[in-house]
Amino acid sequence: MQVSVFTPTHKLDHLLQAYRSLQAQTYSNWKWIVVPNGEVTVERIRQELSDVWLDERVKIVTNLDGLKFPCVGALKSVACKAAKGDVLLELDHDDALMPTAIEKVAGAFEDDSVSFVYSNCANIDKDGQPYLFNRQNGWEYRTQTWDGLQVQECIAPAPVPQHLSRIWYAPDHVRAWRASFYHSIGGHNQDLQVGDDHELLCRTYLNGRMVHIDEMLYVHRMLSDSTWGTRQGDIETTHWETYEAYKEKLAMRWAQENGLLCIDLCGAIGRPDGYISVDRHNADIEGDLNERWPFEDGQVGIIRAADALEHLRDRIHTMNEAHRVLAHGGFLFSMTPSTDGPDGRSGRGAFCDPTHVSYWNQLSFRYYTQSNFRKYIEPQCTARFQEVRVQTSYPSQWHSDNGVPYVQADLIAVKDGPRFHGSLWI
Repeated sequence: MQVSVFTPTHKLDHLLQAYRSLQAQTYSNWKWIVVPNGEVTVERIRQELSDVWLDERVKIVTNLDGLKFPCVGALKSVACKAAKGDVLLELDHDDALMPTAIEKVAGAFEDDSVSFVYSNCANIDKDGQPYLFNRQNGWEYRTQTWDGLQVQECIAPAPVPQHLSRIWYAPDHVRAWRASFYHSIGGHNQDLQVGDDHELLCRTYLNGRMVHIDEMLYVHRMLSDSTWGTRQGDIETTHWETYEAYKEKLAMRWAQENGLLCIDLCGAIGRPDGYISVDRHNADIEGDLNERWPFEDGQVGIIRAADALEHLRDRIHTMNEAHRVLAHGGFLFSMTPSTDGPDGRSGRGAFCDPTHVSYWNQLSFRYYTQSNFRKYIEPQCTARFQEVRVQTSYPSQWHSDNGVPYVQADLIAVKDGPRFHGSLWI
């Protein structure tokens, strides 16, 4: 099995060290595909690597001199198209592989059902010191040694949509795709300025099988002049756009794989494909949601509640029942007319409909996601949720013109089971 390691580069910093880490691999059947960008030319790369320019396994893409790609996804796509290996492994120009990285990755791909492999990594700053994420968000570490330095191995989160939907918890390096699978799902999105990896990982989960190697196989430099450091605003915006585009698709696959139902509350009209509607009349399952819901404990993977919660009388009962029927890690995706607009205007849409019997805004959900507020509604409240996204917005120009804001609350049910990464206040 041949592994193609691909490296787009617009800088030469640390490139020689990246190459040295390839030379040190215990697995020898690899090729290195280097794609120069902008001012980094083939000749400059050759000069940088001149003292080791004897390895026939190195290939520089030579027909791009003078071109500057605005999207890193386009560069990665070029690299992967030039690669001929069975596996495509990503190596940034300023990072390094541990000596057994390619051997471990190739071994995982011996299983023909595997589409994508990722590992743990150590994040370091420009001085080689550990760069740590907030442990309160679920991150765990192990002490390791690399190149004479003591580093912290960051334990990667599980490959599930509770993590994959958000860029911070999606698989980090090392990342490797089976080449045939990568091309079958279209590869990197060449139109994205940033966030191309996150979007590709969402498609990877939807179409293939992900495997986590619980070892530190990669050293990742977190540099302030990298894309991560200079374009955080753009990354944040693109991340949430990707989240909204894929959140329900990811959750639905997870629910299906685990034999869980996807239900649409008050969904007699306009039920989306893949959901079971629940309503008083003309629904797939008929019942009064003001009473006990017609599901067993932990039977549900997704609750879709679009224009639903405001039709249910008792908010605590509603949230208790949602929590009861959801499995651990199950999703509540809600969109509800809000009493408050993001611009300070009152939300007329919450009050004008005569069928609305309960009223919600962005602060309403903290009683079910934060212990310091939940204590005020105990013991009646049994619901425990982890917040993913809670925000108030106008879904369209019409909603803005007419003063009809909505509160979006995307929550994860917290029961007995593994802790999911992200803010957990309950």
